[in-house]
This record gives sequence, structure tokens and C-alpha cells, in this order.
Amino acid sequence: IHIRATRPTVAWIIDDTGSMGNEITAVKLAARMAITALAEEGRQMPTVNLTTFKDNVTHRIATNNTARLLQAIDSLEAFGGADCPEESNEAVMEVAASLGRGASMVLFTDSDPRPGGVSRGHLINMLRSRGQRLT
Repeated sequence: IHIRATRPTVAWIIDDTGSMGNEITAVKLAARMAITALAEEGRQMPTVNLTTFKDNVTHRIATNNTARLLQAIDSLEAFGGADCPEESNEAVMEVAASLGRGASMVLFTDSDPRPGGVSRGHLINMLRSRGQRLT
């Protein structure tokens, strides 16, 4: 028997620091709406990587199971990470490594990336070379 793991094709990378307190509800609603739209169209749910970040990166789940994904989204809360900027570029780099060619990532944040890390320009060039998109 040969079992082939499916790489995520979509990633939602979410800043869950305290400053996202007002925005986190809208982010969760947008994610729920995307999932509901796919279900209503009768399309198969893609494998989604849900990752959050503060001063560190936390991989929450990678699944195509709608119920498990909704549960993970519903559990998100904005707290901590009182200092800005945050680890957004590092989060994108880590997630990109787990995705295949042609994958799409959506970044939700209200902060600039931490200086001294990977530059946004380097990050965009790396994603282009992999055929990945970041919005």
C-alpha cells in the first residue's frame, strides 16, 4: 500500500496578538465564509494550513476536514505579544516550506514585520520562485 500525504494548498497565517482584538472576529468570520462558500458549491475542501503568530509562530492545524478547521478557527483569540513588530515574515517562510507549488497564502496582520529578519523583498522573490502567492 502506498499512501501519499497531501500538502496544504491554502494557508491562513493570522496575527493573534492583543492588538488584533478588534480584527480577530472579522478574520474568523472571513475564514468561516470561505469555508461555507466551498461547502455550498459542493467543492472538495482543500487542505488548509492554519498558522498563527505573535513573537513566535504556532502551527495550529493542516486539514481538509471542515469541522476540524472550523473548530480551530473558532478557538482563536487575540492576546499577548504586546510589542510590535511581529514575526509575520518568519511565519510566511515557515508555512511556505510546507506548501506545494501554486499554493496560496493569506496573511492577516496589523503590524509591520520584525526588523532584522527576512526582508519582505526576499520573501516575495522566494515565493515567486516557488510559484506561491501571498495576499
